[in-house]
Amino acid sequence: MTEQFLHPGFVASMVVSFALGAAFVLASRHYNPKGASRKLSVEYFRTATSTSLTIVGLLAPILTAVLSYLYLKNPSGDYSRLLATVVLLYLVLFLTVWATFAILRKAKGDSVITLSFPEDRRYITSMGLMYVFQLIGLVLFAWFFILDLPRSHAGEEPAPVAGGRILLRPSVSIGADRADVLRLWGAPSSIAAGRLVYSTGASSIVVQFDGADRVSAIVERTRGEESK
Repeated sequence: MTEQFLHPGFVASMVVSFALGAAFVLASRHYNPKGASRKLSVEYFRTATSTSLTIVGLLAPILTAVLSYLYLKNPSGDYSRLLATVVLLYLVLFLTVWATFAILRKAKGDSVITLSFPEDRRYITSMGLMYVFQLIGLVLFAWFFILDLPRSHAGEEPAPVAGGRILLRPSVSIGADRADVLRLWGAPSSIAAGRLVYSTGASSIVVQFDGADRVSAIVERTRGEESK
């Protein structure tokens, strides 16, 4: 999984996210100049942080589990934008937790607080960054499932069938190395030169390897064919 952090898709996603975040910070400085002040209801901040915590609390664990599952199923796939989505959601979680307690301390039990700039600009900035990162995360989430996921699994072989039943094994794609096959399918029934044989009862699945020890073919053989 560590290689996904160095993938161009992840790097580009994070650079764009932080660039847009920096643009918002500059806009906040422009529209809230030094010496200005503003009175805001505490509910304005409370609603924003509560909504963000709900969204992140639901999505972050689910997307982390999905990311782990997809990576274990096909380690060679491109999951960089989904990884960037997860990272952004946890950044939102950090900002939300900070803003929740900071606003409570600032309000001191009052329903309306007065923000003086530039000292209190961080409260407005944190709210804006929460929304910016959430929106970018949703865009990257859609990008991954619409564009990246189909490409990552486009070359996978369909699940092998034995006796009219689909085998309950993770899919192994052509080009995967021997270590991936052993990790996904476990120990074979037998090992021969350049192939691994997995018994399914009525037939066997033969995984053949090329000279570079990568999967070149996946063949199902019935009992009659095996005895020849």
